[in-house]
Amino acid sequence: MIRRVVAAVLALSLAVVGILLVISYANRADERALGDQETVDVLMATEAIPQGTPADEMGETVEVRQIPRAYVVEDAVAAVEDLEDRVAQREIRLDEQISNGLFCAC
Repeated sequence: MIRRVVAAVLALSLAVVGILLVISYANRADERALGDQETVDVLMATEAIPQGTPADEMGETVEVRQIPRAYVVEDAVAAVEDLEDRVAQREIRLDEQISNGLFCAC
């Protein structure tokens, strides 16, 4: 009987240690994936932005995110102030990077 209890406690302990190791490994996955890549700040749409929307009225519909440099679109901007006095030329989709090319001084 004692052997069964000891075996059960040992099995449970090993299971807990295994779970903790897997959780630790998964939590560091993003860090390992981006470890050797340089990231830059890019303005991205948090919801669809209609065509004709002035840049200074985008407000809560955009946010700055860290993106690996290899995936940043040409002419991407990091702040709404970089687009002053411009309006969206077309609808900007959810999670799309904001670039100078999407806006005109119309």
